[in-house]
Amino acid sequence: MMTTHPRLRSTTALLLTLLLFILNGIQETHATANDVWWDDDWPYRVPVEVYQDGPVAVNINFSQIFDTLGLNQALIDLRSIRVIPYNDGEAGAPLPFQETYSTMIIDADSLSNDHSGYWLPDESITNIQIDTKRFTQGLGSIHLHGKITETSLSETGFSFQFSDNDIKNWSEYELLLYDVWAEVNNQAIDQTPDLYNFELYDIPNCLSSLIKGPGLIINKWNAVSVSLVPFGNCLSPDLSNLDSLRFILKVNTPWDSGGYFDQGDEVDFWMDNFRLIDQDGSGHIIWHADHEVKKYYIYFDALDHEGHNNPTMVDFFDPTQLTAIGEPEAGGYFHKIDGVVSSQIIVWSAPPTEKILPTFKPPFKSKHLEITAAKGEFESFQIIVNALLDQTMPISYGNLIHQNGNSTIDSSLIDIFRVDYIELIRISDQFGRIGFLADPLFPLINGQIVNFQKGQNQPLWIKVKVPKDATPGTYFGKIFLGELEVPFTLKVWNFQLPETILLETEFGFDFDLAIETYKAEDCMSEFRAMVDQTFKEFSLLPIDGTAFPEGDVYSLTSYEIKKAQDSQLQYNTKVWWGFGPTDTPPFANPAVIDRNGTDSRILPWMAWLNRIDGLYYPKTISWENDPWTNPMDEYASNGNNFFFYPPDEILLGYNPCTPERNRLVPSIRLELLREGLEDYAYLWLLNESDPFIGVENQSDNLARSIIQSDTLYSRTPTSFYKIRNMIAPILESPIIENKKIFFLPIIIY
Repeated sequence: MMTTHPRLRSTTALLLTLLLFILNGIQETHATANDVWWDDDWPYRVPVEVYQDGPVAVNINFSQIFDTLGLNQALIDLRSIRVIPYNDGEAGAPLPFQETYSTMIIDADSLSNDHSGYWLPDESITNIQIDTKRFTQGLGSIHLHGKITETSLSETGFSFQFSDNDIKNWSEYELLLYDVWAEVNNQAIDQTPDLYNFELYDIPNCLSSLIKGPGLIINKWNAVSVSLVPFGNCLSPDLSNLDSLRFILKVNTPWDSGGYFDQGDEVDFWMDNFRLIDQDGSGHIIWHADHEVKKYYIYFDALDHEGHNNPTMVDFFDPTQLTAIGEPEAGGYFHKIDGVVSSQIIVWSAPPTEKILPTFKPPFKSKHLEITAAKGEFESFQIIVNALLDQTMPISYGNLIHQNGNSTIDSSLIDIFRVDYIELIRISDQFGRIGFLADPLFPLINGQIVNFQKGQNQPLWIKVKVPKDATPGTYFGKIFLGELEVPFTLKVWNFQLPETILLETEFGFDFDLAIETYKAEDCMSEFRAMVDQTFKEFSLLPIDGTAFPEGDVYSLTSYEIKKAQDSQLQYNTKVWWGFGPTDTPPFANPAVIDRNGTDSRILPWMAWLNRIDGLYYPKTISWENDPWTNPMDEYASNGNNFFFYPPDEILLGYNPCTPERNRLVPSIRLELLREGLEDYAYLWLLNESDPFIGVENQSDNLARSIIQSDTLYSRTPTSFYKIRNMIAPILESPIIENKKIFFLPIIIY
């Protein structure tokens, strides 16, 4: 039988108690407009009413909750859960709580875990024992030491073999959680980004049961979450009869491009606290209620926003079960836009890194929409229209007016796009889901009519180009949905981004294919000028598809930092990062459609920390297959080799020699990568130069507050804006000597 988590040892008593108590069937729980949102980093919550003292328990079916919120088969980030008390609409501090959604399967207190199974090392694992000094629960952890020798196989490692039939069936679970600490010798430092692979064996209906990862940092306990449904790119794995868990060290062979272990590399693992999560089962959240507190909110987040700190956990006994659970609500960094009053549409906003599904439930709280930017910067934001009935409206906009009444930003410097959807019928990896996902940005003309379907979200993507000579201060703007005004403000900071591209980029563009597809043979020079201008706006350099950057090009997976930086220092070699379909999670691959938007924006931040000279991508318009209907290539990666979509012949391409027709259709992925390149400029300005290899700088400290390693980073969209808002006042102030940060608050990942 499965071993029970220590926090669950009171489960029997809990169930008996629940039978004895009269259920507190309070009619229905609602949020009120006066209840402030506790923390904008959390996008979801559910209200609970309590009228008693002592331990209370509430069961939340998270699968059902995510369906109500309009999320597509989302998974719970169990570590994101917070219990927040409310008095008169004001939020208090998070309370310690207990969760019983998890069931322990391996406690790592012994080499043979009762009847459930036993640890089995391969030939390269020279030592396996229980460590009673380093662990996260129980009495110890499993410690394994491995050394790569000349006889090591290309795949070596260790496994936990299941012997109990009950533990082999994981069909009712959605997630596997465990804790891991890893250390390597100096020779193996280059292998830490992709330390090991993980396999569930045996999954009969999966083409591959091996995944990379997890994202982690060495010399520290890492809390690992593994999605089981899907597992890798297997959408519906058969988990009913598993054989083992396998942890695989990959060893370089003569035909590999690097990135794996070499002879002489050594690694130590400590592992503990293996748990399975049933997010729609009979689990409970339990906390100590105070009779003076009438309402609590359970805040939570989805796994694709993983990055919240671990909560405070305690054990409780004999709780009362509550049934007064309200409707889940969206909020935090989602909000309706102040000043918009309509009985026909709901207008709300979300950070650009959030790919809005048509089914997302609109938030109920309202807030003013404000964006911030430096002079010379492009700044994007999105508004989402949720129509209460089918309708069409023209979308228009005018000049932005400065608070002084004299200065303006001309409407010609505003671009607006209709966010379109691509139907995914296969997934790239565990972050993917079949269904419709936002990606194409269809360019609109000022005043163009857009269709809005009843009950569906239609995002609009707005991009403002701030002139390099703009007057600093606040500008007021409006987007017009028909006659309805959507107000926003733009705060322009008093510093300018450099006009040159600071992180080099070489992205392939097939001009011949584009001209043929757009039928632009009669205006080739004008069309090429349009493409060059578009690439300039994205901070990209277009190159011929057969060109290759000068220097060393590493994939994200094969990157070896010590080797690369030695080459940079000794031979002044340029080092480039390329990325492709083999760069699967935990790497932040910006080319994949079905990934969190932070994967696109955060790569330039990682390039700063790794002292990368440039980003390289060979193809941005590989249109052999129509991306509108078939976005997945032969490598099973949605979005690979295209960042632009071909023209829709109904709206673009009929007369490509006019400015209204010969426009490229970019993707959200490319827009977010551009945002990341501008973030890089903020780090550069703060440092007042390029970063030097081996020399720490204050921008490094900021970047590391959201990036712990090349595979472990925050996916919370507010992280970028917090750091930008720290840097901007320093760059604006001429009185701070050398613009150095002396007492800078750091975001805790």
